[in-house]
Amino acid sequence: MNGAGFPKRQQSREGRSRLLRAALRVFEREGFEGATIDAVCREAGYSKGGFYFHFRGKDALIQELLKRTPADALFGAGRHSLLTQLWAEIRRKPVRTWLTTHYSRRLARLQEGIGTRGHRDADVLARLVLTLETGLQVQWQVMASTPGRRQMRRALKDLMPEKAAATAAA
Repeated sequence: MNGAGFPKRQQSREGRSRLLRAALRVFEREGFEGATIDAVCREAGYSKGGFYFHFRGKDALIQELLKRTPADALFGAGRHSLLTQLWAEIRRKPVRTWLTTHYSRRLARLQEGIGTRGHRDADVLARLVLTLETGLQVQWQVMASTPGRRQMRRALKDLMPEKAAATAAA
């Protein structure tokens, strides 16, 4: 990497970001377990020494990736396989912590959306919606047809109050 003319701090931030972007691509292709530091280095155009300058190891890389990457980017279109991989890697503390935080925030947003519609059992309904939503994410990975995905999304919206449906579809 040519850093001529850039301050060292900026080079370091850019290098770290470059490795994180490369790691995301490698994780999408090979999974968290199958991905190697060598593969991330090749993808980013870095040496192993350059990698270890920025991260202590694979868990530190995963932790930083989860910390810096918004949930929408991890769960967005075409990245549902990353969600499944996160569940598979739940034994890794950074993954478990991130998933716990993500689902807690998601549940709170659903409870708020459902509660504003005056439902008595907003907590129960929000948990049910979150469970359905999680199941749909798994189903979307195995369903080849986009119409099937659209039908499930429409059905989920029909089950829920308007504001909560908009929140769940996000």
